[in-house]
Amino acid sequence: MNVEAVRFAVEHARWLAEQHIYFLILGSVAPRPERSGALIVTGRVPDVVPYFAASDVGLNPITRGAGANVKLFEYIASGLPVISTSFGVRGTSLVMHQDYVHFEADDLLTPLTRFVREGDAMYWRGFADRVWERHRAQCDITEVMRDAIQCARDFPSPDSSTAKFEVVS
Repeated sequence: MNVEAVRFAVEHARWLAEQHIYFLILGSVAPRPERSGALIVTGRVPDVVPYFAASDVGLNPITRGAGANVKLFEYIASGLPVISTSFGVRGTSLVMHQDYVHFEADDLLTPLTRFVREGDAMYWRGFADRVWERHRAQCDITEVMRDAIQCARDFPSPDSSTAKFEVVS
């Protein structure tokens, strides 16, 4: 979770606690573990799996950066429904409202309210299971590597008798 999301959790701590929503923040965004109302901070952890297992949703508040957002794939592979910004799902085939609950940085209350009021834990787990089935090949490293290896095997090797190389200076 990035700094903006931490700021949101701090600013809306009372509302979050009233809704029984707790922000579990893993990783280096905070130097040490602490708890303050609806905000639970772990600092760095050796393994995220137990924390994901105890969570109801994966929040992906990414608004800037480069490269693939590994956290997003971890959430999906862990069976968590995802609340994300459009930027957070860039480069994926995830479809807004079908595969994730959308929000933009200036309005996290709306999707959180939707999450709390629209369904119970079983509803959202079913939602996450359907997303996993649709996007497994994109999220499961075994599937990704299988596809990459097959692509490499199918790629024609150069035939040295017909290959022509030109040195360009």
